Amino acid sequence: MASVPKPDARTGRAYVEFLLLYAVLPSVFALGVIPLPKLSVLFGVTIFCVVMLLMRGFFWKHEFRFSALGQAGREITRRLLFVAVGAVLLTLLLVPDQLFAFPIERPLTWGLVVLLYPFLSALPQEIIYRTYLHKRFGPLFGGERNLTIVSATAFAYLHIVYVNLPSIAVSFAGGMLLASTYERRQSLAAAWVEHAGYGVIVFTTGLGKFFYSG
Repeated sequence: MASVPKPDARTGRAYVEFLLLYAVLPSVFALGVIPLPKLSVLFGVTIFCVVMLLMRGFFWKHEFRFSALGQAGREITRRLLFVAVGAVLLTLLLVPDQLFAFPIERPLTWGLVVLLYPFLSALPQEIIYRTYLHKRFGPLFGGERNLTIVSATAFAYLHIVYVNLPSIAVSFAGGMLLASTYERRQSLAAAWVEHAGYGVIVFTTGLGKFFYSG
């Protein structure tokens, strides 16, 4: 009879870290246990992820290969067009009165969101949910397909902080696209630009209502 292999302590610690970062932290934040602004928590976690990978010898320069973005340009453009059409239809279905209301009624604020969202929200989220999750925890889940699903699920779960189902469902769909881009291109730059595009579409069409809590 074959002996049962002993559990790898490092693997065990990795699972615990994964659960704390991607399940426990969003949960306690959604429950109001952490009375801090969302952006401050997002930046803190981003710094943690960057430092942890640096300590493991990760070479960040590879993540910003914009050549990969050029190679994926047509695919990302097609996805953005498809998502834009889907976002308009979903807005008409869920909140028709909000369709293009943000850029029409508050153009200056909308312009500020378009300018800042890629740097204050999309980039930190991509570092946490693509670079760190895929590089740090990829071996735990095995295979591109499994990792893509795990990444998208964790990304969707982050959005429980907005306490509504549309934000979670939309984030899961977007997370699947972003995780697949990152896995194929191995480039944070490509996933970041794609994420920024999705964010601009969401806030322009009217779905931003589900991704804002004041």
